[in-house]
Amino acid sequence: MITNPEYIVRWFKEVDLDYYMFHLNNSLYNQYDEERFQWKFLQSPYKLDIVPIAIIEERKTGKSVGFNSFLPLEIKTDNTIIPIVQGCDGYIERDHRRKGLFQKTIHFMTDYFSDQGPKLLLGFNFVESLGAAKKAGSISTALINRWFFTPNQIEIGLNPISDMSVIRTNHRRVHDIYQCNLKNQVIHLHRTQEYLDWRFMKSPLRDYILFEYQTGDHSGYIVVSSIEDEEGKMELSIDDYFPVFPDANLFFTILRDILKEFQDIDVIELYTRNNDVLDRALIQIGLEKDQEPRFTLIMKPIKKEITGDQILREGVNLSNIENWHITKSDIY
Repeated sequence: MITNPEYIVRWFKEVDLDYYMFHLNNSLYNQYDEERFQWKFLQSPYKLDIVPIAIIEERKTGKSVGFNSFLPLEIKTDNTIIPIVQGCDGYIERDHRRKGLFQKTIHFMTDYFSDQGPKLLLGFNFVESLGAAKKAGSISTALINRWFFTPNQIEIGLNPISDMSVIRTNHRRVHDIYQCNLKNQVIHLHRTQEYLDWRFMKSPLRDYILFEYQTGDHSGYIVVSSIEDEEGKMELSIDDYFPVFPDANLFFTILRDILKEFQDIDVIELYTRNNDVLDRALIQIGLEKDQEPRFTLIMKPIKKEITGDQILREGVNLSNIENWHITKSDIY
């Protein structure tokens, strides 16, 4: 355990907000404001007895020198629901780095929740922060790839589905579709109606548009948003979908219909789990992803139920990454 005596860790207090926002705006974000903080940690449907941001203080001065954030969520597979926290929004001041402080915040969090509460720490880490996560006992499980492609490129090898219906919908209908497709026994973030409302309807991040699709007996939903990127190009982001697409042809047929709702989209952004159905299909038609994975999915048990490289919770092997469904909106 990391026990560096020069520092202490405590939970977030209201007086920490200015410090927290200042350093996020100088490191990870262009604009992190109080509205975003309120939405992310105070309006979430998953509440804890504390604001789950670990603040690091230098003992001799009492000054804050960094923080690490843990967002409460749930994962679901079949009939099993498991409370978790997702690591996000961490920062250490330059003069205090390489002293094991990120690991110290993780041990502080796991000690606090060891008797009750979240059972797993999940994280989507950049390559440069992966070492600290592993030193704190996390297992690296999967790579997350990011793709950019143009609307014209989805026509490559496309065999359009003729009986496809794609219409705009709302989060209540999306939840109904989600419930109907839970026979797909994948591991995923639990999409309750309250979660969907919070994530897409109340979010200050973007204006999300929800679609439902139907073809024969197959139905599902897809969530998108559009934004102008730094180069002035209009980008369509594929933010969420459920169930897992059985093939790329279905995905591209839906996407072509959705694009009719937008003008002047230059590029489409999609995140895939390495070697999932869409990831393989995009490779097969010759599209190119970022040279390096965007994130690495890491996991750490908060209570010990681990054998080798397997993390077990409620009898479910969460390390079996082939069973995971991951979309961009899952990554905080």
